Amino acid sequence: MKNLNDPLSILRVFRSMFFRYRVIVIFFIVTLILFAVYDNSEKIRKQELFENLDVSFKEIRAIEYGTANYDPIDLVEDISGDGEIVSYTESIDTKSMGKKDLTFVVKKDDVYKVVMVEAEVVDTKKPDIEISEEKISVEQGNEFNAKDNIASVVDQVDGNLEYLEDDKEDDIAYYTVTTDLNTDVVGSYEVKVKAVDVNGNVSEKKFTVDVVEKEEPIAEEVTYEQPNYNNNAQATVDTSSVVSAAQSFLGYRYTSGGASPATGFDCSGFVYYIYGLFGKRLERTTTGLMYNGVGVSKDSMQPGDIILWDTSFGNNPTHAAIYIGGGMMIHAANSNDGVRLDNVSGWERYAGRIVSVRRV
Repeated sequence: MKNLNDPLSILRVFRSMFFRYRVIVIFFIVTLILFAVYDNSEKIRKQELFENLDVSFKEIRAIEYGTANYDPIDLVEDISGDGEIVSYTESIDTKSMGKKDLTFVVKKDDVYKVVMVEAEVVDTKKPDIEISEEKISVEQGNEFNAKDNIASVVDQVDGNLEYLEDDKEDDIAYYTVTTDLNTDVVGSYEVKVKAVDVNGNVSEKKFTVDVVEKEEPIAEEVTYEQPNYNNNAQATVDTSSVVSAAQSFLGYRYTSGGASPATGFDCSGFVYYIYGLFGKRLERTTTGLMYNGVGVSKDSMQPGDIILWDTSFGNNPTHAAIYIGGGMMIHAANSNDGVRLDNVSGWERYAGRIVSVRRV
């Protein structure tokens, strides 16, 4: 048994304790050194990963105006450093022009890197102008609205453009028509249609209007004798359908020489067109209509009968109408009123004389 009062024993104990503490201190220092080395190497590793991580983008970073569901990932050319994109700016207002800042986050292992890129919303598409006919012929003196030859003016993103009489420098999203067209003067006229979208893109199209000399009708001096009446004659068409069809064109414009809804009607052209709907090919002129159908007396008129008038109160037919019943008729009256209804007896008093009534 050691004697603690023995100086040698005390020295031995002290030396033993000092040795143990020294070992602990050395272990602690070595641990710190190893941790520092590891931490430094980890920082170097992460730094190298960070520096190698990158996203390269396409040279042209343009986004077309109005693109629906645009995905910015389409701008990416390559991802370096074996990384992957874990998130990016997905919501872009493509209806707003100009530059857009986009953010991409790329990852490799436990290292993340934020990459910024600038793209721009641009509008490269001009408005579409559709013309019905490239060349139109109009008879001298007739009315013609150049705007009627424009089928549509549309922006692919913003839809139909508004028509303006006159364009101004700061106007957007509109179209206008310019021409020196004068239908009273024979000649060839150019019509220009200009369209401007909301972003200032401009489209233009042109078409030509040829104003031709009006063919004057040859005056006929023939006086027609009243034919024998056959008041019991039966119509060969469904006259109620004829009346309904005629009334559906109320308000259509009067056009000299016209015989269709597209061009407008003159008096005989209106009768010719309506009966043509039911397979009846009548004579095209007012005088020619005297030879269609069967003559009946005006007192025996039925809906669907054709009334031929002499508007100079003579005996030669110069105007045609369709009787619709109730003392009323429908006809292409004149350039001011177009297709309208009139009272037969009123016309007899003030506008003309009935030459013949024809039942087809």
